[in-house]
Amino acid sequence: MRRRQRDHLDLGPRCLIGCADSLAPEDDYAKTRAEAQEAFEQRDRYMDTARTIIAHRRALALLDELMPSKENAA
Repeated sequence: MRRRQRDHLDLGPRCLIGCADSLAPEDDYAKTRAEAQEAFEQRDRYMDTARTIIAHRRALALLDELMPSKENAA
C-alpha cells in the first residue's frame, strides 16, 4: 500500500514543474521549458562523455589482459 501511494509522485525525468505569475508579461513557462531543455542536453553530453571514458577504460583493461607486460615476460 505504501508503495502504491508513492507511485503517483514519480513524474519521470522529463517532468517540468513551473510556477509563474499569470499577470506577468513574459512567458515564464517557455523560459522554464528552454532552461530544462538546456539542462537535459547538458546532462546528455555528460553521460556521453562518461560512457566514452568507461568504454576506453574497458578497452585498455582488455588490452592489459591480452598483452603480457614486460615484467611478466621475463
